[in-house]
Amino acid sequence: MCVVAVLLAAIPPTYRWYKWRHELQSLRQWAATLKREPNHCESKTIQLPDGRWLAVYTAEVSFSEEYSRAIWSGQPVKDRGFFVVPPGTWVESPEDVVRLWDEYD
Repeated sequence: MCVVAVLLAAIPPTYRWYKWRHELQSLRQWAATLKREPNHCESKTIQLPDGRWLAVYTAEVSFSEEYSRAIWSGQPVKDRGFFVVPPGTWVESPEDVVRLWDEYD
C-alpha cells in the first residue's frame, strides 16, 4: 500500500515535467533575462497543439471579450512573480506557471 501511495504521489509531477519540459526550459531562460522595468510589461506566450494560447506576464493584464488581445491596464510591474493566463492569477516561479498551465491542457 505504501509503494502505491508513493507512486501515486510521484507520477503526476514526473509526467508534468516530461510533458512541459521544453516550455519550462524556455520559461526559465525568459525569466532569467527579465529586466522588470517600471511601465514596461513583458510577456511570453505559447500555443498548444490544439490551437489554444497560454501566456505569462510581469504585470496584471485585462482582455477583450474574445481573449484576442491583452491590454496592460497600467498596473505596476511586480519585482517578482508572474501573472498567468489562464487562469489570471499570480504565481512565484516558472514551475508554478507550468503547474497552472497543466490544469488547462
